[in-house]
Amino acid sequence: MQTSTTKQTSLTLMTPAMLFIKGEHWILGGYYIERQMVKFDADSCELNLQSSLLEIGHIDGMWGSCAVYNDLAHLCFDEEGVVLGFIFELYEFSCQTFDGENQSVIDAKTAYPHDWASMAVYNDKMWVVGGCDPGEFECTNKVESYDGTSWQLGTDHPTPELKGHLVMAESHGLYGYNGQTVHRFNGSVWTVLGRMSDAQQSYDDVNSGKIVNGYAYAGTDAIDRINMSESYFYSVSLGKDPDGRDFWLYYSPMILVEGPLCGA
Repeated sequence: MQTSTTKQTSLTLMTPAMLFIKGEHWILGGYYIERQMVKFDADSCELNLQSSLLEIGHIDGMWGSCAVYNDLAHLCFDEEGVVLGFIFELYEFSCQTFDGENQSVIDAKTAYPHDWASMAVYNDKMWVVGGCDPGEFECTNKVESYDGTSWQLGTDHPTPELKGHLVMAESHGLYGYNGQTVHRFNGSVWTVLGRMSDAQQSYDDVNSGKIVNGYAYAGTDAIDRINMSESYFYSVSLGKDPDGRDFWLYYSPMILVEGPLCGA
């Protein structure tokens, strides 16, 4: 893929996919510009807009989910599809991949559509949890996993209709945050770990977060620090931004960088 770069101080970045691919931070797609591709330099705080475009537009969280699996970005479940030549194909059951240079589409398809779902990698598989059918306007608790070859159905999430939520993973499990309750999944069974802090209880969903050094940081207007141990679970609010204002973390990507906060 031939590409050139334009340095930017700001871009329109609403609900993009934020992915770390082979040592580089990539921001892909978004609500207003579905096919844009941006590299983020955390050292210089520069957004580098690429001349190349995604072959299939992506709006993360709303009409798609993303994860890095086997060093490939997987951008999945686009409901509108893409025109390739004279052929119109729907990708609401499939994924496009990106390795930092090349794009492709995987042949494997899920059994269910997953709009408003969330996805993470756990136990050498890529998992998608919940979401909605854009055609039927119905949401489910269906769970599916991808092993690099095919999708397989897993154990349903305990919440009957699950949307606008967050799924994250580390070595001990796959964790689901739906704004109030935290669940852990071990590959076969979902367990309730506990509830998020009172600061999150008025929200029906939580869809921004990051696991750092064994703790989850997630929230909407305020951020919770969550100890995900089954024997000593707790979720405490760290509050709003330094000026006391709401964070407005609605599908806001979080990244982990070394040293001082970028732009501070």
